[in-house]
Amino acid sequence: MHIRFPIFLLLSSAAFSLAHAASYAKVRGHDISSSIVLENAGIEFKLNGVKTPLEEILANGGANYVRSRLLVNPSDGNYNLQYNLKLGKKAVKAGLGFYLDIHYSDTWADPGHQAVPAKWPKDVKNLTNTVYQYTKDAIREFANEGVNVSMVSIGNEISNGFLWPVGTIKTFGNIVKLFQAGAKGARDGNPSHPPRIMVHLNNGFDIALQEWWYSTAFSFGLRSSDFDIMAISFYPYNHQATFEGLNATATALVTKYEKDIVVAETDWPATCGSNVVLSERSIPHTLAGQMEWVKGLNDVLVKVPGGHGLGIFYWEPAFLWNAGLDSPCDDELLFDASGNAYSSIKIFT
Repeated sequence: MHIRFPIFLLLSSAAFSLAHAASYAKVRGHDISSSIVLENAGIEFKLNGVKTPLEEILANGGANYVRSRLLVNPSDGNYNLQYNLKLGKKAVKAGLGFYLDIHYSDTWADPGHQAVPAKWPKDVKNLTNTVYQYTKDAIREFANEGVNVSMVSIGNEISNGFLWPVGTIKTFGNIVKLFQAGAKGARDGNPSHPPRIMVHLNNGFDIALQEWWYSTAFSFGLRSSDFDIMAISFYPYNHQATFEGLNATATALVTKYEKDIVVAETDWPATCGSNVVLSERSIPHTLAGQMEWVKGLNDVLVKVPGGHGLGIFYWEPAFLWNAGLDSPCDDELLFDASGNAYSSIKIFT
């Protein structure tokens, strides 16, 4: 989950011109965490009016990955391990890679909400052991079901820590210990096909935040070998969240840490009120605008030094019950209210 900032932006972002890249990022995906919730309620997805599995529709639109959030013990069972195993198998059937976003909470986690699971220990030693074992068991269970998790986030948007009150920024050393436990558990869960480990932070346009987090984490014992990918959320609701801003952040992080960069969450409105000004003011709030936004992000990533611009994930494009995706806009989806794919489903082609 991500934090939205429903503020009306009054300032124009600086213009940033990029020639269209001739290639696409290696990883092109969508977060479809809520798809099974919708399907269980009888929702059908359609491509050109024909009922088609969601994963196949996304693959037809150029995607090669899906992402899903894992909650530990949610009250209604949605997004738990069994739910995600089902989703992972659907992804594999469609020939898609699978990125698991572990929230380490019973409910959605984001920079303002990082509650430790109710039944988990609250001291750092036992909690660290629990994180290791839970992560190892989860990744192993996926492997046993024929799903080799390709990438895994150890926590969701953890700029303020995770597993509160143990892993807060006031106890940053605990954040590092918990992260390392999750990373080791993920790798030990499937040693023959270990997932690539992500650090996922919010506000990817904020270079100061990114640099502070990593420099602090390294000062408390984080090692370069503990993770493989630097993931960011990058939404257009802050005037700094421009293509130029993404380029600046990605270049700075890659130059210093030599890790791959992934935009783990983003979206753009199909419709939005005229009083809402987004970061790239020249891009319309239309289906064509959705494609232009993602293409612009892609064009930045494929130019990142060393080929480290790995990919992009569009957040919940099929969440029909939440078309605005908690933004100030009306519709951020790639499907209409009846489950028909918009033309912007071709967002990665």
